[in-house]
Amino acid sequence: THYEPGVFYAKDAFEGLSLMDRIVVPDERARLVEDNLDAALKTMNRPNRRSFETTADPNDTTRSETPLFEPPVAPFYGVKELTDFTLADIWPHLDLKTLFRLHWGGKGLKDEAWAALQNDEFLPRLNAMRADAEATGWLQPRVRYGFFPANADGNDLVVFDPDDDDRELTRMTYPRQPGRERLCLADYFLPLDGGKRDVVAFQIVTMGSAATQRTEETQARGDYSDSYYSHGLSVSSAEALAEYTHQRVRAMLNIGEETGKRYSWGYPSCPDLEQHVIVDGLLDFAAIGVTVTDGFQFDPEQTTAAIVIPHPNAKYFALTRSLGDGAMTQAGEITEPALAD
Repeated sequence: THYEPGVFYAKDAFEGLSLMDRIVVPDERARLVEDNLDAALKTMNRPNRRSFETTADPNDTTRSETPLFEPPVAPFYGVKELTDFTLADIWPHLDLKTLFRLHWGGKGLKDEAWAALQNDEFLPRLNAMRADAEATGWLQPRVRYGFFPANADGNDLVVFDPDDDDRELTRMTYPRQPGRERLCLADYFLPLDGGKRDVVAFQIVTMGSAATQRTEETQARGDYSDSYYSHGLSVSSAEALAEYTHQRVRAMLNIGEETGKRYSWGYPSCPDLEQHVIVDGLLDFAAIGVTVTDGFQFDPEQTTAAIVIPHPNAKYFALTRSLGDGAMTQAGEITEPALAD
């Protein structure tokens, strides 16, 4: 079959496979070209983004005006593995929009084509893959979590020994917003000089190495579609497991279902991936088969860790304020463009 020339950018092999699926179908190829042209024109016409206050001052440790909050009572102090759940408990937390649009390559489709792709291909495939995962065990969710006494000391979160809350275990330094509300994650905890301990929770979740093995094996035998979809589901399932665990932690702390926030490393308010090593020292990742790589990433890939902050005023924020699409609001909150429904 002869195909007209054209160049399409794919950020990785999986996106490349998704592009090829559309290129070989004449109608889909035409829509793909149109979608790429539209995206290019929008990018060309977008105003230049200008960033302000781009550098946090490590010497600025003055607390923001975040109100102090009476901390919840931890159900225990220390670390446990969460075991009383199954894959069926995780599925309701799957973000289908992100799975279908981002991980399974449906981002460029709209209207009837998008509805048809969801109903005729994605949903049946998802149901079959979930049933297969439950039957064969290629997704093996595991969770470690723990509660620790903690306080804020300037921009530092001070974590204390669960068995002796006078003994400091470690410190985690977080950047402070250089303008606007001057937020810092440490501000969501009672100050060290106040004489009363607060509580912090940490969690690590993984879908296991069997998911990586399945992706690699299917790719090795040439079943690229299965490899692509398996990888997408395993990554999305890890995020679903993180949300499920967060809800369980909230329930254990006896706080509301929407109270507090979960922050993962590598994001604006919690950027330092090296802190994965600190959290490993607290939770013992190896107990559930997870290691931290030299680049401070996780192995297996479908793993995510987080600090859980129960403060009712906790919110997501960035350190810079920019002008342009997907920029920050004047209040300093992140407002990323949403994917189309």
